[in-house]
Amino acid sequence: MVTNQAAYDAFYPDDAVITFTVAGPNTTYSVTRVSDGTAVSGGVPAQPLTNIPYVPGEAIAFEGIQLQVSGAPANGDVFTAVHSNPQKLDILSIVENLAIGLDTLGEGDAANLQRGELISDALISLDNAMTAINQTTSKIGARLNTIDSVESANEEIKLFHRNTLSDIEDLDYTEAISLLTQSTFVLQAAQQSYLKVNNLSLFNFIRG
Repeated sequence: MVTNQAAYDAFYPDDAVITFTVAGPNTTYSVTRVSDGTAVSGGVPAQPLTNIPYVPGEAIAFEGIQLQVSGAPANGDVFTAVHSNPQKLDILSIVENLAIGLDTLGEGDAANLQRGELISDALISLDNAMTAINQTTSKIGARLNTIDSVESANEEIKLFHRNTLSDIEDLDYTEAISLLTQSTFVLQAAQQSYLKVNNLSLFNFIRG
């Protein structure tokens, strides 16, 4: 399983080979890169994983992943830890693939290693799926807020139109025409007065 995503991403896409050596009562293991055969570092503090004493049931940790090997490996046993890049699947497909994989895997050290890798991939895929869901939820929330704002503006426009229509329907046309006629008469009288005053000189104004 993945325990340190940053270290895992830095190591990917390389793969690792775990080789067991049995000499009498002592069993050791070494972890090397598939690409160039150099030793892979692991442990705390980090050190090259070369001829490390093997303890049954104890996890083998390196480059951000942790593997569990059970049983007693034979001399020369080799396991390849393949760093897969999980596909982007929907949650139901992820769970289905995990269930099928767990049902079809048999027993033994190799199967246990594959089982751990399968579970690790499923957890990464589920994490990616949840991240995508959260991002989509945020986008939907922003769009819903925009829709609410538009609906609110539309309601205000509808209210304005209803009030305007009501004013038009309630208008007394006779009274409105009378007011318009009076306003026109007053405006014309004011314009004529302005013209007369404007044509008078100061002398004519004093004489008058």
